[in-house]
Order: sequence, then structure tokens, then C-alpha cells
Amino acid sequence: MSNRRALGHRRWREGFRETFLVVFTRKGDASALRRLALLLSELYVNAAPRWWPYPKEGELYALLGAAIRDLRHLRDVLAWVDEGGDFTMEGAALAHFAGRCGGELGKIAVSIPPR
Repeated sequence: MSNRRALGHRRWREGFRETFLVVFTRKGDASALRRLALLLSELYVNAAPRWWPYPKEGELYALLGAAIRDLRHLRDVLAWVDEGGDFTMEGAALAHFAGRCGGELGKIAVSIPPR
């Protein structure tokens, strides 16, 4: 796998999760963190291999482990949305649907075998 240049693709360069950044309400905080994530991604892509140690479990398992953690994070965010709030009837239905989708993400995370 070891193709660090593939991280140059936009979808790999987004960095922080938007569900994490949404809590930053001061003007410029979220965009500053996005910029920091972009700079770290650029550093990783262009750095000498000795700067970024090879994952002990190998790149495949390191990426799968990260994906599992991301899925669990999204599962928890969607479950939190489903806990309720001051929603309209349409909003409550959408929040409940999101919660069910979060449950499915949890099942996907469990189905990926960890190392």
C-alpha cells in the first residue's frame, strides 16, 4: 500500500472530522484547524519516510484501525443527535433516522476484523 502520494487526493486531505469542527463557534477556529490538518497532511506526503515511522501492525491494519475509530465516532455522534433536542416533527424523524444509521455504522465497525 505504502503510496503516501495517494493522500494528495482531496478526500484524504480533509484532516479533522467535520463533526469535531462543528463545535468550534468562534469565527476562524474551524478554518484554522482545517488549515492545520492540511499542513500536517502536506508534511506527511512530502516528508522523508524516516520522519513518519512505519506502523508496527502495517499500513493496512493501521488504516483499518483508524477507519474503525472513525466509524465509532460517527456512530456516537449520530446516537447523540438521536437523544433528542428541540426538534420539529420533521427534525425529530430525521434525528431518529440518523440514530438508526449510527447503529448500522456500529455494526460495520464491529464486522471489520481488528488485528
